[in-house]
Amino acid sequence: AHRSSSPKMMQARFLGLGCLLAIVAYPSAVLCSIAPAALAHGSRVPAMAGRVISPVGGQLRLRGGEDGDAQPAPDAPVVPDADAKTAFDLEAWKRTYSNAPEGELASVMPTFWDTLDTAGWSIWFCEYQYNEDYAKAFMATNLIRGWHQRMDGINARKFSFGACHVFGEEPKLELGGCWLIQGQEIPAAFQEVDDYAQWTWTKADLGDEATRKTVEEYWKGEEGTDFGKGRTWRTGVVYK
Repeated sequence: AHRSSSPKMMQARFLGLGCLLAIVAYPSAVLCSIAPAALAHGSRVPAMAGRVISPVGGQLRLRGGEDGDAQPAPDAPVVPDADAKTAFDLEAWKRTYSNAPEGELASVMPTFWDTLDTAGWSIWFCEYQYNEDYAKAFMATNLIRGWHQRMDGINARKFSFGACHVFGEEPKLELGGCWLIQGQEIPAAFQEVDDYAQWTWTKADLGDEATRKTVEEYWKGEEGTDFGKGRTWRTGVVYK
């Protein structure tokens, strides 16, 4: 015999369906509403690449996104001018870099400097602002990979090349990176990717020999180098 659902059972089903639809439609809002309760019971809120949430004084701090959007410089181009004349061939450099024998990236660095058009390109160092959120190397590399995936949404591979690394020993890790970008300013589209605001950016002085050496160390990503800060290299991700 067919049994009809009780009013209470139907109400529970509708409530469950409503919660599911809310999570799909507004994931950030739902997470922020349920996370304080989890923290109150000693649970750990998982960090998400690009939308890092961490407990601070019993509250949550959202890094990047709606509460931390970067404000591009007023004169920053949305994306570099694809027709701008430059003597540097980014794709050729990427092929040279990728085809270098393992452990011999140092051999292609002279090619990089000899062909780089410093009038049409600039190099930037970036330092992650919230290293304390990432006590495990795999978490840190997931953050970096997530950022790089979001960069593909603006076709950043067409006008940039970068290497981001994880330094130190767990749980005290540091994240740093180095980027080659077309133009003398970081394009607005690059800055509007949520993750950008989580890093501190410094333009490299390419006239300084020590700075050029540090750039090479980021490009190589090898043990035995200190990356200009006495650091111990652990792992890294190249965006090419």
